[in-house]
Order: sequence, then C-alpha cells, then structure tokens
Amino acid sequence: MDDRSKAKRGRPKVLSGKSIASIDAQIELLKRERLGLIKTRADRIADIAVKAGLGELGVPEDALKAAFAELASRFRKA
Repeated sequence: MDDRSKAKRGRPKVLSGKSIASIDAQIELLKRERLGLIKTRADRIADIAVKAGLGELGVPEDALKAAFAELASRFRKA
C-alpha cells in the first residue's frame, strides 16, 4: 500500500448533497435537544433532592457537590 492510499483512508468522507447551512441547522437542533435533555435531568435530580429534604438543610454547595459526586461514584460501581 503506498502513502497516498494510507492518506486517503484517514480523511473523512465528503458529505455530498448537504450544504453548510443544512449542517449548521442540524447542529443547532442537536444543541437545543441537548439543552432540553440536560434541563430534564437536572429538574429530576432537583425534585428528588427537595423531596429528600436537602433544600431545608442549608448545606453549602461544595458539600452538596462532593456528596453528589460520591453518590454518582457508588452507582457507577454497581
């Protein structure tokens, strides 16, 4: 295999038939979907935290972040 064949394999394929504007529109749509998903997940976690009484405790943000990180770590191991 010569050097040109190797170089061609590493290049991304050209998206024929798509305009830059079309791709930009898809990117914007995906960004909006991503933000919506983040908000939905954040709202879910916030509701759980409030129902568990965390909103009434006045716990500093750093302590909550550390506790949530520990909790996430426990669930990742499971």
